[in-house]
Amino acid sequence: MNIIVCIKQVTDPDIPASDYAVDTAAKRINLPDDAPLVINPYDENALEAALQLKDQTGGKITVVSLATRPAKRVLRDLKQALAMGADEAILLEDPAFEGGDSHSTAYALAKAIQKLGEFDLVLCGLQAADWDAGQVGLGIAENLGLPSATYVTHIEAGDGHVRMIRMIENGHEVLELPTPCVLSIANDKNLAPRIARLAGIIKAKKRELPVWSAAALEADPSRIGTAGARTTLHKLALPDITGSCEFIKGESPAESAALLVDRLHTEKII
Repeated sequence: MNIIVCIKQVTDPDIPASDYAVDTAAKRINLPDDAPLVINPYDENALEAALQLKDQTGGKITVVSLATRPAKRVLRDLKQALAMGADEAILLEDPAFEGGDSHSTAYALAKAIQKLGEFDLVLCGLQAADWDAGQVGLGIAENLGLPSATYVTHIEAGDGHVRMIRMIENGHEVLELPTPCVLSIANDKNLAPRIARLAGIIKAKKRELPVWSAAALEADPSRIGTAGARTTLHKLALPDITGSCEFIKGESPAESAALLVDRLHTEKII
């Protein structure tokens, strides 16, 4: 099975909130130059899903990433994907990609997928840990004219199709799609990313990875970067969070608990 996995690099979600600063005039988030960057956690789930399929059926995994961060740091995470078990990795980097949104990013990734040739599956993370838009996977499917599904937590390969389990509001459903198709992978305990082995890390570190420009993709300049963006950011600000603390005291632990429950009912919290 030939699988393509799209990954994005994001600021480590675990960094302290004090490291964030918002430039309200430029409408951007300012972070320290040494702020840790990681593969988007949902994209790690997508990569793990691809690796599990490869373990079961064989085949090839190609990882594709569009650089929205310094290219050297993105290349590092692409090599991490190779160390985990991916076979190939492609970086899309060009000043023309800058200022894009989900729509223009999906178009650029779709052009890269077309350039790669035949494939069975495209896997994306459900959403990114920075903007949480959850639109790129579906955008890729739309650009390629392929069927798609979201919130997928399990995949089984068949002859010319894949069967999957996807999350829904009150449980899950089993769905079958013909291949090729595009799936957005949700977080699931069975998709926890594996740890790369030392041999894989050493081998990946030595790899020279191809870098594709917008021209190499034969991309329409009007559909990439700022020119291809369909969203406008009107305002960006840190939330103004205020809080208060009240101690509820009783003559005994049981009375304190009863008073707390009464107060929670009064405030309509429970």
